[in-house]
Amino acid sequence: MFGFLMIIVTLVTISAFCLSYRVQQVGEVSGVVPINYNSYWSTIGFCFFMFEGIGGVMPIMGATKDREAYPWILTITIVFLMIVYVAFSNLCYFTFGDQLTKPIIMEMMPADNPIIQVVKILFMINLVFSYPLTIYITNVILEGFLFKKSTSSKSTRKWLKNLQ
Repeated sequence: MFGFLMIIVTLVTISAFCLSYRVQQVGEVSGVVPINYNSYWSTIGFCFFMFEGIGGVMPIMGATKDREAYPWILTITIVFLMIVYVAFSNLCYFTFGDQLTKPIIMEMMPADNPIIQVVKILFMINLVFSYPLTIYITNVILEGFLFKKSTSSKSTRKWLKNLQ
């Protein structure tokens, strides 16, 4: 729940900063083009990265009580995330234009602003605590390949798993 709240706080903070910055700006942002043909194909990699959650989708589907409703829930979630991604990226792009070359939260926000400093600290805490959630599925898959299924309770196998 903390991770979800942190993402919401970060989105709201950056969006508020972009909106206030955009209101203060007069005129057009430099370097805004509808389609950048030079870097168009690299966006496909970003799209795969954004929706690369299949490692979490399958275990969640297995734990879902109402499996018949799961495809609709997944579809609604993906559409909602797509709308949020497009709206947020357009807001940032129309705010910074071609100056948007660095990570937003770490480099583009004013470093002396206390709200931005708090968001950076909370974002770091979120990364530390969300790492086990993302690595758990990888560990389960690797354990299946590296260690044969065993019904015995030998401590050797358990210690070997810890060396992984």
